Amino acid sequence: MRVHPILCILFVLCFVFLTLTTAMSTECATADDGHQVFGNGDILINRLDKAVDAKLLQKDPREANLWKAIHYESEEFAGVMLGGGGGPQQQPITVRLDAKGKYRIFLGLYGGYNAVQFKVKLSKDASSSTLPINVTGNRTLVISETFWKEADLTGQDLILEGVGNPNHPPGALAYVRLEKMQDRKKLYPMMITNDGHGIFGTTQANSPQDLLQPFKSMPDGTCMRMLFWGNGCADNCNYPTKVGQFYPSAGGQFIWQNAIHKNMGVWKQKGWNSLEVVRDYARSRKWEFQVYIRMEAFKAPFPFDHQENSKFYNEHPQFRCLDREGNVVGRLSYAYPEVQDYMLRLIKEISDYDPDGVCLCFIRGIPVVLYEPIMVEGFKKKYDIDPRTLDELDPRWMEYQGTVMTAFVKRVKETLKPGQRLSVIVPANELDCRRWGLDVAAWVKQGIIDDLLPTGQLFDKQDIHRDDPDNLDFKYFAQLPGREKIRLIPLLYPWSKYSRDYAGWEQLMRSFLDQGADAYAVWDATEGSHGRFSKVKDIGKTMDKYERPKPPANRQIKLKSLQGMRIDRYHYFEVV
Repeated sequence: MRVHPILCILFVLCFVFLTLTTAMSTECATADDGHQVFGNGDILINRLDKAVDAKLLQKDPREANLWKAIHYESEEFAGVMLGGGGGPQQQPITVRLDAKGKYRIFLGLYGGYNAVQFKVKLSKDASSSTLPINVTGNRTLVISETFWKEADLTGQDLILEGVGNPNHPPGALAYVRLEKMQDRKKLYPMMITNDGHGIFGTTQANSPQDLLQPFKSMPDGTCMRMLFWGNGCADNCNYPTKVGQFYPSAGGQFIWQNAIHKNMGVWKQKGWNSLEVVRDYARSRKWEFQVYIRMEAFKAPFPFDHQENSKFYNEHPQFRCLDREGNVVGRLSYAYPEVQDYMLRLIKEISDYDPDGVCLCFIRGIPVVLYEPIMVEGFKKKYDIDPRTLDELDPRWMEYQGTVMTAFVKRVKETLKPGQRLSVIVPANELDCRRWGLDVAAWVKQGIIDDLLPTGQLFDKQDIHRDDPDNLDFKYFAQLPGREKIRLIPLLYPWSKYSRDYAGWEQLMRSFLDQGADAYAVWDATEGSHGRFSKVKDIGKTMDKYERPKPPANRQIKLKSLQGMRIDRYHYFEVV
């Protein structure tokens, strides 16, 4: 039987329409139930009117025993709180939690004029809990987030009961925040880095095996499972590269770091291949082996010009980064296809050594793009404005830088062999990533990367990285959409805090594991005294002995508006 072509077209159009309609309705249902579920399993219920039985919400102010749905906007997010109607027989109302497993429960309480307590319970609780609404200053201006308790929420909901004193205005529940409590593993693997140049100065290069001495001193039975080995500095390589150069000054006579360059000269003369030697040793220890590249370590001025001295950089001044005044910055701009193509050839060369992965290190040598003509003209074409007239942190400029770098990271992923992992070492928080064009959220969401290593550091006024483990915003990275598809590995330096407050350093690392990190990483863990490795080698094996710190009793979130009216200024007390 022959079907008319027009009928076929109509059938296809109907099918597409129904598919899109179904997808849209599903998306709306997921987004409109009041729940925000983050990548690490945390849940925020800030549209409480969507998580309760609408029959128990007031449609008429005279329904005093029902609950009021009150729109608000805070400095962190907007939502709808549930306020008591003020009646003598306030009906309990159930908030659907839709959570499975063990969580820490935080409640955002609003005291209104002078409500000082709130009554809640879980479905399986025998009785309700009366929680204080602790507020400093004007209680009409803040939400008080209170830690309630830890509980297994499988099959449980939250029940709100009568609130406050019937002789005073009632309080409200603004939101419910649930922190997922991760099940502890028997072993959290440890990753360590080695930059691939300092190690050449530790022993005399009598044989290739001498290079391995720091690793041989690491006993079996520790948490050590992954080695991230530096190829050198950008295209200044510590192996006989055909793309870049084998440290052009290797073997030269330098008073400073003389042993490193002398031994590298021996390697160069003998034709030994450090990348093969370290890779094969890592395999013999059954360690995962990735090669990391400092993406901008092409060139440095005196006295480091003997170390970072890229031929490609020297021969292509037209590809260098420029500041907004047009001054040269000692970096190559990844906005130029020629720079991308060159580095992709180097990455392909490294990939052919069959490591388990290749890692792009973005914490040593930022920026990667600035105000080069190709960037300025591209931004003008999109926004019709010169980016040099904008603040460096203008969202449009940061987003544009991010699109450039995301395109490059995608090309890196396509360059690797099937099964090889792509990992990135990035700054400590969202702003420090975005300001340098590193759209980590897009990389995770789009599944471009396999391993994410945020690093505990900050940048000073000269844009020099400084050790600061406390600056690592682990929660930001843990909550990224798509996080469940990658390995999240916090990376800490064993420097300042490690030296002056090791207990605090270790507790911080353990807290990251307790928040769902897949492994832990220590920069240069084998350098210096052997005590450095001995301190960190078993952190991932002893998490069962680590006591979870109690969360703060409460914190305050400033309100900006209530029921559509601004309250942080022009306060309504002036009319009541």
